[in-house]
Amino acid sequence: MNGRISGRLFLSITVIYIAVELLLSFTPLLDGLDVIGSMIISELIIIVPSLVAFYFSRERFTEVFAIRGIKPVLIPLCILFTVLVLPLCSCLNLVTLFFVENQAAGIFDSLSEAGLGLMAFFTAVAAPVFEELTFRGVIFSGIRKSGSAVQAIVWSAVLFGLFHMNLNQMCYAIALGLFFGALREVTGSVIPSIICHMTINGSSTIVMLLQSGGNSAAEESTSLQELASQALTTEILVQALTIYIVMAFAGAAVALCVLALIARKQGGLVRFKEILTQRKATRGHVAGPSLIAGVVLCSLMISFVLVWKWIGPAIMAAS
Repeated sequence: MNGRISGRLFLSITVIYIAVELLLSFTPLLDGLDVIGSMIISELIIIVPSLVAFYFSRERFTEVFAIRGIKPVLIPLCILFTVLVLPLCSCLNLVTLFFVENQAAGIFDSLSEAGLGLMAFFTAVAAPVFEELTFRGVIFSGIRKSGSAVQAIVWSAVLFGLFHMNLNQMCYAIALGLFFGALREVTGSVIPSIICHMTINGSSTIVMLLQSGGNSAAEESTSLQELASQALTTEILVQALTIYIVMAFAGAAVALCVLALIARKQGGLVRFKEILTQRKATRGHVAGPSLIAGVVLCSLMISFVLVWKWIGPAIMAAS
């Protein structure tokens, strides 16, 4: 694995994702696709190119995907680590809600049509596992071999955020990606970030289910997304943001201490200290043409969706 393969992998995922979105939007080819089918395709878009990249890497599966065992004590520490970084993510989420809608609410609303069991599986198990194996596994491994720890952490976080293809999720996904990447570096394993990701998605699923009274969207008179938009007035957002800013700084500071403890427990304290001091010589291209092309395509897609939501209704009404 190297940075070039990571860049090609991200570009491949981006192109496939955009192609599928175009097919869904402008052709009848996938008209009969239900929510479950959409989720399966979404996960395949991530994991299949990753498996192809692994095949061409000619390296061991556990090495490419960073699947290494961790000490049992790390499991509760990872959950604690996740709880501490959540206020920062909530803060970034609230900031974006001044400009765009809550994308996660809409996603959970759609998934609730599939039933509680499948919703929990896709959001709290499948998505975290496949996304972490790809971004903190294959992509991180490739960039790490071509560059420094900081480059691997930052790039994998940025690509993880861009992959969500919307401004709302992109901002807090990048922040999460930075913490997940640091966790991946100090432990040498993707398993801790999977635990953290599953904790976040699982807790979000529980919150959404509680908000909906445990009923499916089809049985609701008001969708989850509508409930969120009604509740989150500007005044409430400002008040919540003020509280979350304080909590975000305090939580992030304590999270770094927990990260150091995790590193010590897993024998990665040296790697923790070297994250900001290591100056590793680059043996390959980190930000090569493929990676840059993927970033540009994602940025254009996010910009297009954002602009279309502003001017699209007016254009449709005029036509």
